[in-house]
Amino acid sequence: MRIFIRKLTVLLVIISVMFSIAGKDSITYGARTAKPKLLKKTTVTVSQSKTLTIKNVKKSKIKKTSWKVNNKKKLRLSGRKKNKARITGLRAGKVKVTATVKMKGKKYKLRTTVQVRKKGWDSKDKVPKGTNSPLPEMTDTPTITPEVTPTFMPEATPEVTPKASPEATPEVTPKASPETTPEVTPKASPEVSSSPQPTETPVVSGDFDDGDMGDFKGRGNAAVEISDDGYEGKCLVAKGRTDAWHGIQVDVNNLVQEGNTYSFSAFGKSTGTLKLTMAVKIGSGQESYIEISQKVSDGDWVELTGSYTIPVGVTSLLLYLETTGDKNTDDIYLDNLKMVLTAGAVPTGNPTERPAGSLKDSFAPIFGKVGTAVSISQMSNTTDMNFIKSQYNSVTLENEMKPDSILGTTTRGTLPDGYIENITYEYKDTVYPVLNLDKIERAIDL
Repeated sequence: MRIFIRKLTVLLVIISVMFSIAGKDSITYGARTAKPKLLKKTTVTVSQSKTLTIKNVKKSKIKKTSWKVNNKKKLRLSGRKKNKARITGLRAGKVKVTATVKMKGKKYKLRTTVQVRKKGWDSKDKVPKGTNSPLPEMTDTPTITPEVTPTFMPEATPEVTPKASPEATPEVTPKASPETTPEVTPKASPEVSSSPQPTETPVVSGDFDDGDMGDFKGRGNAAVEISDDGYEGKCLVAKGRTDAWHGIQVDVNNLVQEGNTYSFSAFGKSTGTLKLTMAVKIGSGQESYIEISQKVSDGDWVELTGSYTIPVGVTSLLLYLETTGDKNTDDIYLDNLKMVLTAGAVPTGNPTERPAGSLKDSFAPIFGKVGTAVSISQMSNTTDMNFIKSQYNSVTLENEMKPDSILGTTTRGTLPDGYIENITYEYKDTVYPVLNLDKIERAIDL
């Protein structure tokens, strides 16, 4: 009996130790970092949006997530965050979405299959909404009503002349009410809308997924290259920037027509504020800079949109992405840039004849003088001056009236007339500024 009790006691001790070890292992396992998860399959309909959420981990545990889709024509990714992204169905079909999650030195690649259904699809019955079976039942009356009232004779002459709106087109010998859809299709030309909607074909398009930069290049000191960290797939990145205006540019001068209005959209990313700008040069004048769109990025992808009408007499057009603020020289990312014609062109001809009503004729009765700023190079150009005279009754010199132009000449030794020396205590100048009005006098002579 004593031996039995001893053996039982030893057995209980062994069991207790085993449970203790198992408990420690379970505690250790529970303390391990959980792996992120993503639904393996999901369904959306065309034009429907849904949010994909990374589960099983907190957002604070995720350092960075890169979202990608293998078919951007069927599915659009937007609102990309560390723990979620928004998907929108564009075209029916299957699409793969990949989320690369970085967490404390570990990287997890999560994949989900998105089935994009056509509008009206019922996911429960797997048939279009409003029907009870995958195939629609045949009815006595055809489901498609001809858009044009037929005024023709069928190929096989019927015994009964069809009415203005026949219930069904006869096969060979028409009956009063055919039970099935006729096999013979009327040859009458269908009615076509007199105002078809035009297809929006981008004048400039850049998604860079094929790794081709096209005509895009660096502006200033920026070096442009292909990057995998795009808004959707690949994108362009500008590195080595030493000034805010250094960025990514494309020449669009030969792709546009004067008087046309174009819309712009692009996705960009940087640490500060992004600006989409058009550098414009008219005639032989100086380059001016037109802001198309500006938006704060702060490291996130943002969409920049705007429009611009091409002026008459333009000789240079450069579209580029830059940042604001002289100290912002961090890398700039550009993706999905589009430039689309949105308004028709004006007639070609003499620039001085367009538009029919001039600015001076419209506003001189109110303001008197209607003017603009010009440079000597513009005043020396006959085409430029013809246009300026047709629109304005007053001009002001541009750079020629600035202090660095008037006081840009210096002399040594001899004091110029009217110069007062020794304004400050025990100080003597060695170089003296001299008024130079040569450019202004030249402009007056013109």
